[in-house]
Amino acid sequence: MTMMSNTGKIRFLCEDETRLGLKTISGRKITAKGVQPLGKVQGQFQATYIYGVVDPKTGEHFFLRIHSFKQSIFSNIFRISF
Repeated sequence: MTMMSNTGKIRFLCEDETRLGLKTISGRKITAKGVQPLGKVQGQFQATYIYGVVDPKTGEHFFLRIHSFKQSIFSNIFRISF
């Protein structure tokens, strides 16, 4: 739980964030002894970040989905949510 002062009152907010992503998994390949295995590898990682803030007392909530991590958004999630 996080405390935030809102016009002289204390308001409890719960915050969570998660990263959902797709990453290519390269497994083992069977080849003859001394033969280098050939395989395509996708060298990029795609991710989506989801942030959520909920007021457990009132049920008021705010969710934000972005495609890249930005420190400024993460630092100010409470200010932009309510």
